[in-house]
Amino acid sequence: MKRFIAFVGGAVALLLSNAPLFLFPLALVAFVPLFQCGKRNFRKDLLCGTLFSFPYFAFHLWWIKNLQAGQGLGPIFYGAIFLLFLVKALAFGLWFSVAARLYTPMQVGLSYAIYEWILEHLGDLGFPWASLHYSTLGFLPFAQTASLLGPYFISFLIVAFNFSLYLFLKSRSRRNLAGLWIYSSIIVLLSIFGYVYMKREDPSSDSIRVAVVQPNVLPRFEYDPQEWRETISAFRELADTLSRMDYDVAIFSESAIIGMLNYEQNRQMLLEFMRRTGRPIILGSTRMETLPGGEKRFYNSAFLIDTGLRVMDFYDKIRIVPFGENLPFYDILPPFIRNLQLGQGDYSRGKLLRPIELDSIKIGLLICYESIFPSLSRQLVIRGARMLAVITNDGWFGKSLGPVEHFHFARMRAIETGRYLVRSAKTGISAVVDDNGRVLRSIPQFQRGIIVADVPLMDRLTLYDVAGESWIPLLLVIAILNTILERKIRE
Repeated sequence: MKRFIAFVGGAVALLLSNAPLFLFPLALVAFVPLFQCGKRNFRKDLLCGTLFSFPYFAFHLWWIKNLQAGQGLGPIFYGAIFLLFLVKALAFGLWFSVAARLYTPMQVGLSYAIYEWILEHLGDLGFPWASLHYSTLGFLPFAQTASLLGPYFISFLIVAFNFSLYLFLKSRSRRNLAGLWIYSSIIVLLSIFGYVYMKREDPSSDSIRVAVVQPNVLPRFEYDPQEWRETISAFRELADTLSRMDYDVAIFSESAIIGMLNYEQNRQMLLEFMRRTGRPIILGSTRMETLPGGEKRFYNSAFLIDTGLRVMDFYDKIRIVPFGENLPFYDILPPFIRNLQLGQGDYSRGKLLRPIELDSIKIGLLICYESIFPSLSRQLVIRGARMLAVITNDGWFGKSLGPVEHFHFARMRAIETGRYLVRSAKTGISAVVDDNGRVLRSIPQFQRGIIVADVPLMDRLTLYDVAGESWIPLLLVIAILNTILERKIRE
């Protein structure tokens, strides 16, 4: 009974360690009861890991039920959501079935970092939501570790500490106490580094004055006339406010306008807006491409538009939402499956990840879902981005945890890359975040508003920008050599 209570307590601690409470200390002990369940039996460990993590994923993904695109599917929709919870929990269970056979904190922590890295790089099925490292957003000094070796190194340390604590509690030997002290000391030293790092002087002398705009127009399907009316009304009201403000560029949300940019109603609305404001804007819309054979492709895009409605630059979304914007592996699916209507969109994947350029200033744009992928923001910075901008449309999910988590997860991208980040969400949360992940200004959900802020343009690269996850193969080699050495000593 005591083990069962501890197991449930560990699952609850894991759940509470992440958004929205970010009770980071709980992450340092949450896995200990799980490790006590390890039997080195594949089926039992798979079941144990799945049961342990299922409440976590159900809690952090329950917001998907608000997606209006699936409401018409009825029980099939809710069955698919349950299946998503189960698949995520099974993946965690598979990790635990491997970890239960490992012996050292380094091996177990490294296996978890690799598990999270794989979740990001699963192609069309990649969905690294509510990863363990986000728990450190509740303790920003330690979160600065992401600027050194990235977010997965944080997850490595958290799990390695948990396992070293488990080993010590299991057998209070000097060796296990030494291991616990080693990982405790690393976390303390990195927290001290983070505290000092956050106090440093900002080296940037250049800045750009950005107007972050939150239109607060609820999204609807099939070009609802009510959404058109609300959008036109919002742009007129926002133009009236922006015309009295001094800024260099206004950043609107994903799907800021309905349909495509060249729709006559959109053009008239934007021309009126530009006449009153006289500044370029960045906004999200749909881009259509006609291929030589006549086939049409559609992209979820961000456009940089000048006052004459000329497209100065654009970016097509690279990571499209599976089952939301397209079917996974759409490009290789047979036509009869492509034509299945499950409520998904018909968007193609962008071909090139690159910053957009405004007056020689490179801005790394992330559209919605892309802001949960560390590798994308890192690549944008390597390619010259001096600031990051996220545009998103989270209005589909109502007053749920999803939009709140989505906002906070983007903060980690600022820490990793050492870049200021601005976020424009159609219905919120819009914000300006500094390069340490601190929220400088924000607009709550379901309020119309504008933030005008001078955003420093950063040139320096963090160690993570340069090295990425190169520490993973290095530690993997060390762990393998250590295992071989220990076996030879035992022989």
